[in-house]
Amino acid sequence: MNKLKYIIGGILLLLAAGCEKDTEPTNFAPKLSTGEASEIYRVGATLSGSVQKSEGILVKECGILYSTIQSMAEYEEVKIAAEEAASFTVSLQNLTPGTTYYYCTYASSGRSIAKGEVKTFTTIANSAPLFNSLVLEAVDEQSITLSTTLKDEGGSEITVRGFCWKLSESDDEKEPTIADNMANVPLEQLVFTSKIKGLEPLKTYLVRAYAVNSIGVGYGETMTVQTKAATIPILAAITEVNSTPLSVTVESSVVSNGEMPIQEKGFCWSTENEEPTTAHIKKVVEGDDETFSLLIDELKPVTTYYIRAYATNALGTGYSETFTYETPLNFPDLDVTTVTEVKPTTAKAASVVISENGSEVTEKGFCLSKTVEEPIIENSKIVVPGTTAAYSVVLTNLESGTTYYIRSYATNSKGTGYGEVAEFTTAVDIGETIVSDITDTDASASAEILTTSDHLAITEKGFCYSSANAVPTVADTKKVSSKQGNDIAANLAGLTANTKYYICAYVVNEKGTYYGAVSEFTTQKGVTIGNTFVSDITQTSATASAEILSDAGREILEKGICYSATNPDPTYADKHVTSVAEGSLIAAAIEGLSSNLKCYVRGYVKNARGYHYGKVTSFVTPSEKAGEPIDLGLSVKWASWNVGASSVEEYGGLYGWGDPTGTATGNGPGVSAGGEISGTEYDIAQAKWGDSWRMPTKAEMEELLNKCIKTTATRNGISGLEFTGPNGNSIFLPNGGSREGTKIVFQGIYSYYWTGTGSSSSHGYTYEAYCMTDGRMGDDDCTSGFSVRPVSDFVTVGETSISGISGTGASVSSSITSNEGLAIVEKGFCYSYLKTPTTDDSKIVSVAGGNGIEADLSDLVPNSQYYVRAYAINSKGGTVYGDKLEFITKDEFPVGEAVDLGLSVKWADMNIGASKPEDNGGYYCWGYTGMWSDYYEPDIVNTPEDISGTQYDIAHVKWGGNWRLPTLEQINELLSQCTLFWTNQNGVNGLLVTGPNGNTIFLPAAGNRSYNLINNYGTEGRYWSSRVYSFSTGNAYCLFFSDTAEGTKFLARAIGFSVRAVTD
Repeated sequence: MNKLKYIIGGILLLLAAGCEKDTEPTNFAPKLSTGEASEIYRVGATLSGSVQKSEGILVKECGILYSTIQSMAEYEEVKIAAEEAASFTVSLQNLTPGTTYYYCTYASSGRSIAKGEVKTFTTIANSAPLFNSLVLEAVDEQSITLSTTLKDEGGSEITVRGFCWKLSESDDEKEPTIADNMANVPLEQLVFTSKIKGLEPLKTYLVRAYAVNSIGVGYGETMTVQTKAATIPILAAITEVNSTPLSVTVESSVVSNGEMPIQEKGFCWSTENEEPTTAHIKKVVEGDDETFSLLIDELKPVTTYYIRAYATNALGTGYSETFTYETPLNFPDLDVTTVTEVKPTTAKAASVVISENGSEVTEKGFCLSKTVEEPIIENSKIVVPGTTAAYSVVLTNLESGTTYYIRSYATNSKGTGYGEVAEFTTAVDIGETIVSDITDTDASASAEILTTSDHLAITEKGFCYSSANAVPTVADTKKVSSKQGNDIAANLAGLTANTKYYICAYVVNEKGTYYGAVSEFTTQKGVTIGNTFVSDITQTSATASAEILSDAGREILEKGICYSATNPDPTYADKHVTSVAEGSLIAAAIEGLSSNLKCYVRGYVKNARGYHYGKVTSFVTPSEKAGEPIDLGLSVKWASWNVGASSVEEYGGLYGWGDPTGTATGNGPGVSAGGEISGTEYDIAQAKWGDSWRMPTKAEMEELLNKCIKTTATRNGISGLEFTGPNGNSIFLPNGGSREGTKIVFQGIYSYYWTGTGSSSSHGYTYEAYCMTDGRMGDDDCTSGFSVRPVSDFVTVGETSISGISGTGASVSSSITSNEGLAIVEKGFCYSYLKTPTTDDSKIVSVAGGNGIEADLSDLVPNSQYYVRAYAINSKGGTVYGDKLEFITKDEFPVGEAVDLGLSVKWADMNIGASKPEDNGGYYCWGYTGMWSDYYEPDIVNTPEDISGTQYDIAHVKWGGNWRLPTLEQINELLSQCTLFWTNQNGVNGLLVTGPNGNTIFLPAAGNRSYNLINNYGTEGRYWSSRVYSFSTGNAYCLFFSDTAEGTKFLARAIGFSVRAVTD
């Protein structure tokens, strides 16, 4: 029996040894210790243990085994590194709340496993939230920034979370709770962090995280934090003092100045940045008060504004916490109503919807009332359709002379907004002004007030009138009416004859001045006297005549001619001669004159109203006896003898060309007159014989040679040439020879006769002139002394007057004073800024009727001297000129348009001094901005190397703004980047410049000006740059072009070139 027991026991021992794999072999025996569970919460806990290895023991794995089964037949492993086995902790997570767990330490050699003591813990059921450690992110003088993470939300949804804090006042202070201060963290915010603001500098605060769920409030660990000391100013939180829909008044105070005095304080705000700084919009608040406030207005509707108070000291700028203000939806804002075009029954009202204030305007218009000073839509409204912000309407059916109150309105979903009230009074309704009994100086006017006058309280009424202002006012001439009631009547006196007047009735009351419609009337012609003609001029007498064109219906008591040698506007009080001619003719002989006397003369008429005068003309008595005018059937009449002679056979004097004194042996002053002296102050014939005579022009001398029969002849022993005209009349020209210095040669052998036309010039001076040499045309040196045979015109032209001078134009007038029955085929004015003008220069044909010559000159160059004279061409082909008149255009320069060629600067569309792109404009010396004068070397001032935009820049001085001369680089850019094409534009040669963008400008080939000559006009262009030529300051760079080449050159800056300006 005992033997059987031993056998069975041995078998059981063998079975046990073969089935239990975790049984530790005798050589694997580490010392295992299982620690207590800690930090047990709803879904986790912290476990600890240790594995102590004996020498030679191999441990490949170790850690904690845990299970919800007490026998731990099934378990989970938490491995640790072998080197940490001596003492370790592990955190279990994702456990089941309210559950008992079994755990132990374990170690494994890879083949066998050893376990320590099995212990147990139970997780907590649903609880308040739990937190991980609190992290201090930042701290300054007024704030603390903290962050943390939730360890466990406690098994139910968190409803509120954040941080709570309080000021630490003692060592045994209780921990902060939500009953103290809180800073909530939005649940949707991914990071659990917050900046606690509004703290005091250098204070200790207790702070911890909190969260609330259905179980209760959970708190994290408490942290003690001290704020920093204040170096920059500290400001209190902003409070709202007052607000309107589009404004808010905010207030703050300085808690601490920091370590330095405050230099500036105020408020800053933004609609985008939630923490605005002074780099955004700011407004400084003046004063030293700690508490300060500001009205922030003109805000936009339905907009969030972030506002902070700030204060700045030497160490920096401190800010308050951000105050947020959101403007609400509001009714529209409107501008004040303007009322214009006020008439008796109509007026125009206009306004603007300044802002819809967040809601679309559904209706707008005007409220109008005669009695309510602040009308609203319930009183009376005029709806204006449309969607534009600006709107207007013509008010109709108004009562005249009545005061109205009007303001604009607009309605949106919020309500109706109104603009400021405007007050206006409709005009008094005044009937048409009727003018009657019109004479040359008087008229009667009448009108009627159509508005009921009961409420008008009229203080004055009458008529205002003007010959210049088409809409006269009481600021013009006025005549007050003394009529009672609604009638207005007055007699107008002192009017100007033959003048158009504008007139209207007016009424004045306390509301203002009101006008009726404008009427027009023209006074009758007064006494009008035509041009004065002077003939039969001798050294001591002349005959003057004129015609009475209108007697104004009044009896003429006396008529005649008044004249003076000193008064350019002679009157009856000067010398006068009574005319006994019948009818409308005034004619009288003027006696007792002296030789070489300039006399002013005009017709006069006397009636009951006084003296009336015609236009003034003048004449000069000859200094010597003139020959008789001989009509050869040519365009002019030729004198019967020479200047200086007293009979047909006498040689007369030998005169240098251009010497009106007849005494010079060298050049006379006429050599600088520009090439034509016939009929000018340099004409010896006119100087000696008077205004009726002059030197023949080259064309008139050629006409004598070509149209007359020339024969040699002898008169009383004097040889010469006889010319017989187409009509059979003839003249004799003696062979007077010539004078060389003081020596007379070839007298009695050859004939030399000057014309008034120069042939060759240099530097502005004429050194040779055309002459007839022994019956042939030629030319000779101006210092030579030749004979002069004067000519007289069939037609004479009076003096030229000028008015309306502007920068680019002027009005000129003259008249034909006699024509000897010849038809005038053309008349007008010729003008030039170089010399005495002829019809070969610029001219304008006059279309004035009768003997008048009138025209408007245009396209002149500003700030330039011009010469102008009237001309007339008769049916014989003769051209006669009036006296030369000089004038200077105003310093008023038209400014061109800027053309973008796609370059670095914009180029002007026309030259300086021009009126349109094809005009030459002025010719200007480099660095000189004054009016052109005939000099060779202007003062070489010490200008900068580049004068663009300086006081020496003609473009900048005359056009202003950013206009200036182009630099040399800008000219080269034009040449290299643009397409250049020689062309003709509106009859003017020049260069068409096309920029990279396709836009174009035209540069006329204006040539250049040297002295009083224009050179190379139409064949080349020269345009100044702003750069002086540094190697020779008497030169400067310019743009040069012709039909074959373009480029830049440096040329003498004293020469007149064109200028084309540039701008940005």
